[in-house]
Amino acid sequence: MGSLDRQRPGRPHKCRGLSSYSEKMKEEVVTAAIILAIVVAMTALIRHAYGEQLLCHLEPGGRDWHYRTKIPPMQEEKCWYDGPRMMARERLYWAESPKIAPTEIVPTDRPPWQQEWRWIDPTGRTHQE
Repeated sequence: MGSLDRQRPGRPHKCRGLSSYSEKMKEEVVTAAIILAIVVAMTALIRHAYGEQLLCHLEPGGRDWHYRTKIPPMQEEKCWYDGPRMMARERLYWAESPKIAPTEIVPTDRPPWQQEWRWIDPTGRTHQE
């Protein structure tokens, strides 16, 4: 018997411990790789099924832009987008515009430089003295 074959009683052989450890690591790596492949495949399938949504623009941004009509809520406008021709309407959307209160225009019969409210001196002077 060689020196490698001899063991001390009660102690496991070092090579056997390393062998089972490396087998266990290989199994864990293979399992992790399979899980990762499943997640990547599911993500690709979901993205392909639903597709990426594209923002509509009022004007084309380049030569290769296309447009669709009847995209809610602005059905009359042309929805310009950078993508393939005849993209599904469900994949196109308009950005929401912020709600702005309408401004009130007060009609006057005098030009602005003759308006009394144009500028008021904080000290109370009228500059007509």
